[in-house]
Amino acid sequence: MKPGDVVEIRIANTRVRVPLHKDMAATQALADRITARIEEIQAGYGRVSTQEYALRAAFEFAAEMEAMQADQQETIHNLTTRLQRILTRLRDLTLEFTGGD
Repeated sequence: MKPGDVVEIRIANTRVRVPLHKDMAATQALADRITARIEEIQAGYGRVSTQEYALRAAFEFAAEMEAMQADQQETIHNLTTRLQRILTRLRDLTLEFTGGD
């Protein structure tokens, strides 16, 4: 099997056909995370609504992913700024040692 192939796994006691993520172990690990999140949500609700649990879990994962992407963008910006400073310093040192030629 290769990533993108469709496999059948169990998420929250429901058989679901999903695209393979990396390999079967990684796919199952994602399914287990989703199941755990749904179980956390279920524990906080007084009534049963599988669709609501699934939508809430999907929303929480999407919000988590967005926060991680924002953090990643900030990290990239910070690294770029630092690299620019290093480059400027290297140019200054090069000019100092070569006498500005």
